Amino acid sequence: MENTWPWTNEKSPIEYNESINWPKISIITPSFNQARFIEKTIRSVLLQNYPNLEFIIMDGGSTDGSVEIIKKYDPEITYWASQADAGQSDAINRGFEKATGEILSWLNTDDYYLPGALKTVALAYVNNTDKAVQAWVGRADKINEMGNLIYHSWLSDLSLESFYHWRNPSKPDGKGNFLQPACFFTSKAWKEAGPLDLELEYCMDVALWLRMAKKINFAPIQEKLAIAVGHSQAKTTKEKERTAAEVALVISEHGGRQIAQHDLMRLVDDYIELKGKWQRMADSMPGKLYRGIKKLFKVIER
Repeated sequence: MENTWPWTNEKSPIEYNESINWPKISIITPSFNQARFIEKTIRSVLLQNYPNLEFIIMDGGSTDGSVEIIKKYDPEITYWASQADAGQSDAINRGFEKATGEILSWLNTDDYYLPGALKTVALAYVNNTDKAVQAWVGRADKINEMGNLIYHSWLSDLSLESFYHWRNPSKPDGKGNFLQPACFFTSKAWKEAGPLDLELEYCMDVALWLRMAKKINFAPIQEKLAIAVGHSQAKTTKEKERTAAEVALVISEHGGRQIAQHDLMRLVDDYIELKGKWQRMADSMPGKLYRGIKKLFKVIER
């Protein structure tokens, strides 16, 4: 399906059969001070040329030039606002409150769609004969800021049991998780399982998939739909251990307690090993620095 763009030997216009009643797709983009990424994200949505698109941007009051970039595309954006919010999840929830599409997703400002992504998802929806299927997940890549591949992401098994292994894959053929920008779901699925939990900092999407998987079925899409960019300022990159711990706690709350316990014990083992290394190093350090390291570990343990 990849027909250039990354980024940006343009191409496409993607063609749409006029005899098909294309379902409305609502894309929500939450944003806050992401000027260096946001234009690529916006263009990846608009260059889909999707005939029934609702594109909503919820900016949290950016002061870095993001708003000026959004204004450039104002005529093609269905709705946008720039005002203080309670964080990413709050922005997404408020965006979905405004959404009227049959198919929904959100696209963060450090991710982008590949050409034809929305068309591919729409056709999966139109051709869906199993009405229990209310969510679709395509292939995606995670890359770094230089554009180098970190990993491919895709899951053929999209069951609740598979999601329990989100951070501890039980299958030898790949990861136990998928990348959020490659997931699309119906408004019905959102009504039954949403909104995002504002108390979760890192894995509000995982909690949503777990709630959805108890109520509806997910189906895989073979095509690559999206790219997720891992960079130094992304919270899940900066705070991997906190992310892992929150995922384990969420999985435990949703019925995967044994698996979550195993994941948490691995984190504890990693911490103990790290603490031991630092302790050995600290023994040869000046007293003030030694006391500082001991204080740091006490804070972590709390």
